[in-house]
Amino acid sequence: RVSGVWDSVGWCDAHHIVHWNDGGPTDLDNLILLCGHHHRTMHHTEWRVEIGPDRKTVFYHRCRSIRISSRSAGTVRPPRREPRQLKTHTPGTTMPRCIRMLCCGGRGRHQYDRGMSSPRDLAAIPSPALEGTALTVVVPVGSFEQHGPHLPLDTDTRIARAVAQALPDVVVAPAIEYGASGEHEGFAGTISIGAEAMETLVVEYGRSAFRWTKRVLFVNGHGGNGPALAKAVALLRYEGRDAAWVPCAVAGADAHAGHTETSLLLHLSPDLVHMSLAETGNLSPIADLMPGMRSGGMVAVSQNGVLGNPVGATAEDGAYIFGELVGRVTDGLARWEPGPDGRLR
Repeated sequence: RVSGVWDSVGWCDAHHIVHWNDGGPTDLDNLILLCGHHHRTMHHTEWRVEIGPDRKTVFYHRCRSIRISSRSAGTVRPPRREPRQLKTHTPGTTMPRCIRMLCCGGRGRHQYDRGMSSPRDLAAIPSPALEGTALTVVVPVGSFEQHGPHLPLDTDTRIARAVAQALPDVVVAPAIEYGASGEHEGFAGTISIGAEAMETLVVEYGRSAFRWTKRVLFVNGHGGNGPALAKAVALLRYEGRDAAWVPCAVAGADAHAGHTETSLLLHLSPDLVHMSLAETGNLSPIADLMPGMRSGGMVAVSQNGVLGNPVGATAEDGAYIFGELVGRVTDGLARWEPGPDGRLR
Protein backbone atom coordinates (compact mmCIF):
# COMPACT_ATOMS: atom_id res chain seq x y z
CA ARG A 1 0.00 0.00 0.00
CA VAL A 2 1.65 3.21 -1.16
CA SER A 3 0.55 6.71 -0.04
CA GLY A 4 -2.77 5.37 1.20
CA VAL A 5 -3.81 3.70 -2.06
CA TRP A 6 -3.12 0.33 -3.63
CA ASP A 7 -0.58 0.66 -6.40
CA SER A 8 -0.32 -1.83 -9.25
CA VAL A 9 1.52 -4.86 -7.96
CA GLY A 10 4.44 -6.56 -9.63
CA TRP A 11 4.87 -10.20 -8.61
CA CYS A 12 7.93 -12.37 -8.83
CA ASP A 13 8.43 -16.09 -8.41
CA ALA A 14 9.50 -18.14 -5.42
CA HIS A 15 11.41 -16.52 -2.57
CA HIS A 16 11.86 -13.11 -4.13
CA ILE A 17 11.51 -9.80 -2.31
CA VAL A 18 9.49 -7.04 -3.91
CA HIS A 19 9.71 -3.31 -3.25
CA TRP A 20 8.46 -0.17 -4.92
CA ASN A 21 7.91 3.51 -4.08
CA ASP A 22 5.68 6.47 -4.78
CA GLY A 23 8.20 8.75 -6.44
CA GLY A 24 9.73 10.05 -3.21
CA PRO A 25 13.25 11.39 -2.89
CA THR A 26 14.90 7.97 -3.00
CA ASP A 27 14.05 4.51 -4.30
CA LEU A 28 14.14 3.21 -0.74
CA ASP A 29 11.32 5.36 0.64
CA ASN A 30 7.94 3.80 1.33
CA LEU A 31 9.39 0.32 1.30
CA ILE A 32 6.96 -2.57 1.19
CA LEU A 33 7.99 -6.20 1.36
CA LEU A 34 6.03 -9.25 0.35
CA CYS A 35 7.69 -12.59 0.88
CA GLY A 36 6.25 -15.85 -0.32
CA HIS A 37 6.62 -19.20 -1.99
CA HIS A 38 5.25 -20.00 -5.44
CA HIS A 39 3.58 -23.22 -4.28
CA ARG A 40 1.48 -21.63 -1.56
CA THR A 41 0.34 -18.35 -0.06
CA MET A 42 2.59 -15.59 1.21
CA HIS A 43 3.35 -16.83 4.68
CA HIS A 44 6.58 -18.77 4.73
CA THR A 45 9.56 -16.45 5.11
CA GLU A 46 9.92 -12.96 6.49
CA TRP A 47 12.78 -10.50 6.34
CA ARG A 48 13.54 -7.59 8.64
CA VAL A 49 15.00 -4.73 6.65
CA GLU A 50 17.01 -1.66 7.64
CA ILE A 51 18.26 1.12 5.39
CA GLY A 52 21.92 2.07 5.76
CA PRO A 53 23.10 5.63 6.51
CA ASP A 54 23.98 6.10 2.83
CA ARG A 55 20.32 5.49 1.91
CA LYS A 56 21.52 2.98 -0.66
CA THR A 57 22.50 -0.14 1.24
CA VAL A 58 19.81 -2.54 2.40
CA PHE A 59 20.57 -4.61 5.50
CA TYR A 60 18.25 -7.58 5.76
CA HIS A 61 17.79 -10.28 8.38
CA ARG A 62 15.99 -13.55 7.76
CA CYS A 63 13.27 -14.12 10.34
CA ARG A 64 10.69 -16.81 10.89
CA SER A 65 7.61 -14.65 11.14
CA ILE A 66 4.57 -14.72 8.90
CA ARG A 67 4.94 -11.69 6.65
CA ILE A 68 5.97 -8.07 6.69
CA SER A 69 4.42 -4.86 5.40
CA SER A 70 5.45 -1.39 6.50
CA ARG A 71 5.44 2.22 5.46
CA SER A 72 9.10 2.60 6.36
CA ALA A 73 11.99 0.33 7.18
CA GLY A 74 12.10 1.43 10.80
CA THR A 75 8.61 0.35 11.79
CA VAL A 76 8.60 -3.35 11.05
CA ARG A 77 7.44 -5.60 13.85
CA PRO A 78 10.13 -7.66 15.58
CA PRO A 79 10.80 -11.25 14.50
CA ARG A 80 9.73 -14.22 16.58
CA ARG A 81 13.32 -14.92 17.40
CA GLU A 82 16.66 -13.35 16.64
CA PRO A 83 17.80 -13.85 13.03
CA ARG A 84 20.76 -16.09 12.43
CA GLN A 85 22.71 -13.70 10.25
CA LEU A 86 22.95 -10.25 8.70
CA LYS A 87 23.41 -9.75 4.98
CA THR A 88 23.83 -6.60 2.95
CA HIS A 89 22.90 -5.61 -0.56
CA THR A 90 23.82 -2.54 -2.59
CA PRO A 91 21.52 -1.77 -5.53
CA GLY A 92 23.14 -2.53 -8.86
CA THR A 93 24.72 -5.76 -7.64
CA THR A 94 23.34 -9.28 -7.48
CA MET A 95 21.71 -9.96 -4.14
CA PRO A 96 23.04 -13.14 -2.46
CA ARG A 97 21.16 -16.32 -1.82
CA CYS A 98 17.69 -16.73 -3.34
CA ILE A 99 16.67 -13.09 -2.94
CA ARG A 100 16.01 -10.75 -5.85
CA MET A 101 14.46 -7.29 -5.85
CA LEU A 102 11.77 -5.82 -8.04
CA CYS A 103 12.12 -2.04 -8.27
CA CYS A 104 10.19 0.72 -9.96
CA GLY A 105 11.51 4.08 -11.03
CA GLY A 106 8.25 5.73 -10.11
CA ARG A 107 4.70 5.12 -9.09
CA GLY A 108 2.89 2.54 -11.16
CA ARG A 109 5.93 1.59 -13.23
CA HIS A 110 7.49 -1.78 -12.50
CA GLN A 111 10.27 -3.67 -14.20
CA TYR A 112 12.21 -6.75 -13.29
CA ASP A 113 15.81 -6.48 -12.20
CA ARG A 114 18.03 -7.71 -15.01
CA GLY A 115 19.63 -10.12 -12.58
CA MET A 116 16.37 -11.88 -11.82
CA SER A 117 14.64 -14.53 -13.83
CA SER A 118 12.29 -17.37 -13.03
CA PRO A 119 13.44 -20.93 -13.63
CA ARG A 120 12.07 -22.48 -16.80
CA ASP A 121 10.83 -26.00 -17.35
CA LEU A 122 13.25 -27.60 -19.81
CA ALA A 123 10.66 -30.12 -20.95
CA ALA A 124 8.35 -27.33 -22.14
CA ILE A 125 10.94 -25.45 -24.26
CA PRO A 126 10.96 -26.11 -28.02
CA SER A 127 14.26 -27.44 -29.32
CA PRO A 128 15.09 -24.48 -31.62
CA ALA A 129 14.89 -22.11 -28.65
CA LEU A 130 17.81 -23.94 -27.05
CA GLU A 131 20.21 -23.66 -29.97
CA GLY A 132 23.18 -21.38 -29.40
CA THR A 133 22.28 -20.61 -25.80
CA ALA A 134 24.64 -20.67 -22.81
CA LEU A 135 22.31 -22.35 -20.36
CA THR A 136 22.80 -23.87 -16.96
CA VAL A 137 20.67 -27.00 -16.83
CA VAL A 138 19.74 -28.13 -13.33
CA VAL A 139 18.83 -31.80 -12.90
CA PRO A 140 17.05 -32.84 -9.68
CA VAL A 141 18.22 -36.28 -8.56
CA GLY A 142 16.15 -38.20 -6.07
CA SER A 143 15.18 -41.73 -5.14
CA PHE A 144 12.18 -44.01 -4.80
CA GLU A 145 12.44 -45.48 -1.32
CA GLN A 146 10.69 -45.85 1.99
CA HIS A 147 10.59 -42.83 4.27
CA GLY A 148 9.02 -44.31 7.36
CA PRO A 149 5.30 -44.82 7.93
CA HIS A 150 4.38 -41.17 7.35
CA LEU A 151 6.23 -39.82 4.26
CA PRO A 152 5.82 -40.63 0.54
CA LEU A 153 8.25 -42.81 -1.39
CA ASP A 154 9.37 -39.90 -3.59
CA THR A 155 10.33 -37.61 -0.69
CA ASP A 156 13.92 -37.12 -1.86
CA THR A 157 12.83 -36.29 -5.40
CA ARG A 158 10.28 -33.76 -4.18
CA ILE A 159 12.90 -31.93 -2.13
CA ALA A 160 15.51 -31.92 -4.90
CA ARG A 161 12.96 -30.73 -7.47
CA ALA A 162 11.73 -27.89 -5.24
CA VAL A 163 15.28 -26.69 -4.58
CA ALA A 164 16.10 -26.80 -8.30
CA GLN A 165 12.97 -24.84 -9.19
CA ALA A 166 13.87 -22.10 -6.71
CA LEU A 167 17.28 -21.39 -8.29
CA PRO A 168 17.77 -18.24 -10.39
CA ASP A 169 18.85 -18.06 -14.03
CA VAL A 170 18.58 -21.77 -14.84
CA VAL A 171 16.41 -24.21 -16.74
CA VAL A 172 15.18 -27.20 -14.75
CA ALA A 173 15.18 -30.62 -16.35
CA PRO A 174 12.80 -33.45 -15.40
CA ALA A 175 14.02 -35.22 -12.29
CA ILE A 176 15.94 -38.47 -12.19
CA GLU A 177 13.52 -40.21 -9.83
CA TYR A 178 15.36 -43.45 -9.13
CA GLY A 179 18.69 -43.79 -7.38
CA ALA A 180 21.03 -45.99 -5.37
CA SER A 181 18.77 -47.07 -2.51
CA GLY A 182 19.83 -50.64 -1.85
CA GLU A 183 20.00 -50.03 1.90
CA HIS A 184 16.21 -49.52 1.93
CA GLU A 185 15.23 -52.66 0.02
CA GLY A 186 14.08 -54.35 3.22
CA PHE A 187 10.99 -52.10 3.04
CA ALA A 188 8.11 -52.43 0.60
CA GLY A 189 7.88 -49.84 -2.16
CA THR A 190 11.59 -49.19 -2.51
CA ILE A 191 12.98 -49.44 -6.04
CA SER A 192 16.76 -49.07 -6.40
CA ILE A 193 18.83 -49.07 -9.59
CA GLY A 194 22.11 -49.47 -7.68
CA ALA A 195 25.26 -47.37 -7.56
CA GLU A 196 26.82 -48.74 -10.75
CA ALA A 197 23.72 -48.08 -12.86
CA MET A 198 23.36 -44.67 -11.23
CA GLU A 199 26.92 -43.75 -12.14
CA THR A 200 26.45 -44.87 -15.74
CA LEU A 201 23.16 -43.02 -16.02
CA VAL A 202 24.67 -39.71 -14.86
CA VAL A 203 27.70 -40.05 -17.15
CA GLU A 204 25.60 -40.78 -20.23
CA TYR A 205 23.08 -38.11 -19.29
CA GLY A 206 25.89 -35.57 -19.08
CA ARG A 207 27.57 -36.62 -22.31
CA SER A 208 24.28 -36.22 -24.15
CA ALA A 209 23.26 -32.92 -22.54
CA PHE A 210 26.64 -31.33 -23.20
CA ARG A 211 26.10 -31.65 -26.94
CA TRP A 212 23.93 -28.52 -26.67
CA THR A 213 24.34 -26.98 -23.22
CA LYS A 214 27.35 -25.42 -21.52
CA ARG A 215 26.83 -26.34 -17.89
CA VAL A 216 24.92 -29.00 -15.92
CA LEU A 217 24.27 -29.07 -12.18
CA PHE A 218 22.88 -32.20 -10.49
CA VAL A 219 20.92 -31.32 -7.33
CA ASN A 220 20.93 -34.45 -5.18
CA GLY A 221 18.18 -35.20 -2.68
CA HIS A 222 19.34 -38.67 -1.58
CA GLY A 223 22.58 -39.23 0.33
CA GLY A 224 23.01 -42.74 -1.07
CA ASN A 225 23.50 -41.25 -4.55
CA GLY A 226 26.54 -39.30 -3.41
CA PRO A 227 29.34 -41.76 -4.24
CA ALA A 228 27.91 -42.52 -7.70
CA LEU A 229 27.44 -38.82 -8.45
CA ALA A 230 30.97 -38.01 -7.32
CA LYS A 231 32.48 -40.62 -9.65
CA ALA A 232 30.24 -39.73 -12.58
CA VAL A 233 30.69 -35.97 -12.36
CA ALA A 234 34.45 -36.30 -11.83
CA LEU A 235 34.62 -38.30 -15.07
CA LEU A 236 32.53 -35.73 -16.93
CA ARG A 237 34.84 -32.98 -15.76
CA TYR A 238 37.90 -35.03 -16.73
CA GLU A 239 36.40 -35.26 -20.21
CA GLY A 240 36.20 -31.48 -20.37
CA ARG A 241 32.52 -31.02 -19.53
CA ASP A 242 31.52 -28.34 -17.03
CA ALA A 243 29.38 -30.47 -14.74
CA ALA A 244 28.92 -30.29 -10.97
CA TRP A 245 26.69 -31.69 -8.27
CA VAL A 246 25.44 -30.45 -4.92
CA PRO A 247 23.62 -32.19 -2.07
CA CYS A 248 20.42 -30.95 -0.46
CA ALA A 249 22.03 -30.76 2.96
CA VAL A 250 21.97 -28.36 5.89
CA ALA A 251 23.90 -28.35 9.14
CA GLY A 252 22.26 -30.17 12.03
CA ALA A 253 19.88 -32.24 9.90
CA ASP A 254 18.89 -35.71 11.05
CA ALA A 255 19.51 -38.64 8.73
CA HIS A 256 16.28 -40.08 7.31
CA ALA A 257 12.54 -39.38 7.57
CA GLY A 258 13.11 -37.48 10.82
CA HIS A 259 12.49 -33.87 11.78
CA THR A 260 14.32 -32.38 8.76
CA GLU A 261 12.65 -34.26 5.91
CA THR A 262 9.26 -34.29 7.61
CA SER A 263 9.35 -30.53 8.14
CA LEU A 264 10.38 -30.01 4.52
CA LEU A 265 7.50 -32.12 3.26
CA LEU A 266 5.05 -30.33 5.56
CA HIS A 267 6.20 -27.16 3.82
CA LEU A 268 6.33 -28.49 0.25
CA SER A 269 3.66 -31.21 0.11
CA PRO A 270 1.62 -31.12 3.32
CA ASP A 271 -1.21 -33.22 1.90
CA LEU A 272 1.15 -36.19 1.59
CA VAL A 273 2.42 -36.17 5.18
CA HIS A 274 0.61 -38.42 7.67
CA MET A 275 1.65 -36.95 11.00
CA SER A 276 -0.74 -39.23 12.89
CA LEU A 277 1.52 -42.14 11.83
CA ALA A 278 4.84 -40.43 12.56
CA GLU A 279 6.97 -42.11 15.20
CA THR A 280 10.47 -41.77 16.54
CA GLY A 281 13.16 -43.89 14.92
CA ASN A 282 16.74 -44.67 15.83
CA LEU A 283 18.35 -41.55 17.33
CA SER A 284 21.96 -42.76 17.31
CA PRO A 285 24.51 -40.76 15.31
CA ILE A 286 24.63 -41.87 11.69
CA ALA A 287 28.34 -42.68 11.98
CA ASP A 288 27.52 -45.28 14.64
CA LEU A 289 24.82 -46.83 12.43
CA MET A 290 26.78 -47.13 9.19
CA PRO A 291 28.44 -50.51 9.94
CA GLY A 292 25.06 -52.09 10.62
CA MET A 293 23.49 -50.47 7.57
CA ARG A 294 26.29 -51.70 5.31
CA SER A 295 25.85 -55.26 6.48
CA GLY A 296 22.08 -55.46 6.93
CA GLY A 297 20.54 -52.34 5.41
CA MET A 298 18.24 -49.84 7.06
CA VAL A 299 16.01 -52.52 8.54
CA ALA A 300 18.96 -53.73 10.65
CA VAL A 301 19.16 -50.40 12.50
CA SER A 302 15.56 -49.13 12.37
CA GLN A 303 12.46 -51.29 12.29
CA ASN A 304 10.27 -48.37 11.19
CA GLY A 305 12.73 -46.97 8.63
CA VAL A 306 13.24 -43.70 10.50
CA LEU A 307 16.52 -42.20 11.69
CA GLY A 308 15.56 -39.26 13.84
CA ASN A 309 12.40 -37.92 15.42
CA PRO A 310 9.70 -36.54 13.09
CA VAL A 311 7.06 -36.06 15.78
CA GLY A 312 7.76 -32.38 16.41
CA ALA A 313 8.18 -31.39 12.76
CA THR A 314 6.35 -28.28 11.53
CA ALA A 315 5.77 -26.53 8.23
CA GLU A 316 7.34 -23.40 9.71
CA ASP A 317 10.57 -25.28 10.39
CA GLY A 318 10.34 -26.73 6.90
CA ALA A 319 10.09 -23.27 5.34
CA TYR A 320 13.18 -22.15 7.21
CA ILE A 321 15.15 -25.29 6.31
CA PHE A 322 14.08 -24.95 2.69
CA GLY A 323 15.34 -21.38 2.65
CA GLU A 324 18.68 -22.60 3.99
CA LEU A 325 18.86 -25.29 1.32
CA VAL A 326 18.08 -22.89 -1.50
CA GLY A 327 20.50 -20.36 -0.10
CA ARG A 328 23.38 -22.82 0.09
CA VAL A 329 22.80 -24.12 -3.42
CA THR A 330 22.32 -20.62 -4.83
CA ASP A 331 25.60 -19.48 -3.28
CA GLY A 332 27.42 -22.51 -4.68
CA LEU A 333 25.88 -21.98 -8.10
CA ALA A 334 27.01 -18.34 -8.13
CA ARG A 335 30.59 -19.24 -7.15
CA TRP A 336 30.77 -22.36 -9.34
CA GLU A 337 33.84 -23.91 -7.74
CA PRO A 338 33.54 -27.70 -8.14
CA GLY A 339 35.94 -29.75 -6.04
CA PRO A 340 37.94 -32.76 -7.26
CA ASP A 341 34.80 -34.92 -7.05
CA GLY A 342 32.69 -32.31 -8.85
CA ARG A 343 30.81 -31.21 -5.73
CA LEU A 344 30.19 -27.47 -5.51
CA ARG A 345 31.97 -25.81 -2.64
